[in-house]
Amino acid sequence: MADVNKLLLLSVSYWCILVILEGAVLKPTSGPVRVIVSLTGCPDLQEVVEPLVRCLKLGWQLAGVDLEIAVDARGCSHQCVAVVRKLVDDGVIASHLSAEADFVINPSSCVGPTQP
Repeated sequence: MADVNKLLLLSVSYWCILVILEGAVLKPTSGPVRVIVSLTGCPDLQEVVEPLVRCLKLGWQLAGVDLEIAVDARGCSHQCVAVVRKLVDDGVIASHLSAEADFVINPSSCVGPTQP
């Protein structure tokens, strides 16, 4: 089961990186790229949300891209909501974005970015 979670994490991380890279390249302004990661309809991702978000945040910081992330955990388990609260408390993600999201990523749809 752990191997399946690792594979899921790697697959979703790769997909998210491509989506955010596309957004960073296409975004006309130089401010932060604002992203919402929606966990709706993706119960498997709820188990790996912490390493996924930490990896995305760190990776984009190292690349010099200011990435502001919020996680939509509506309908998630209590354990997942607790993890999201911890990420907010640690300053990894924002409880709410400072402006409208540039992209909403819903890994369960796997169809790419959606303009809100």
